[in-house]
Amino acid sequence: MHPQVPPGSGQRLKFIPDRQDHFDGEVRIDIVGLPAGFAAASPVVIAAGHIEATRVIRASRLAPRSRTRTQTQTGGLAAGRRVGQQ
Repeated sequence: MHPQVPPGSGQRLKFIPDRQDHFDGEVRIDIVGLPAGFAAASPVVIAAGHIEATRVIRASRLAPRSRTRTQTQTGGLAAGRRVGQQ
């Protein structure tokens, strides 16, 4: 994921999980490591049975013009056990 967000603006992000093995439970996505001047509501929760969710990442007017990569951490419950990846 490499959204370009100019200072003073926002960009919508769409999260679509790759559901495997018939997993249809809730998926939680944490947006971590945003650089200074950037913000996004976290966590993103994709409800059980749903296929996508959106969030907006915002850059303040003072945000640097950089190409810093942001990481996400995902997780869900499968058979009552927490599973996830980064």
